[in-house]
Amino acid sequence: MKISLQYLVVSQDPNERQAWLYQRANDWDQEEGAPNGTIRLDSIDFSLALDEVYESQAGNRAEARATLSYSNQVSSWE
Repeated sequence: MKISLQYLVVSQDPNERQAWLYQRANDWDQEEGAPNGTIRLDSIDFSLALDEVYESQAGNRAEARATLSYSNQVSSWE
């Protein structure tokens, strides 16, 4: 089984709305993290619209973190 390592950097500025993806498979070169407006992390089988990151207030951000955490746990159990 090949392990995919990725990390994602998302701008904190809601006016910027950008994400950058780095993957070991691509020698850690910077890539567009949300092509077509969708963040996709194959390493944990996770997708999220970039707009969802910015549209929410504190309560919804907590929900997004919980969703990501859950997805990561499910991925690690498989």
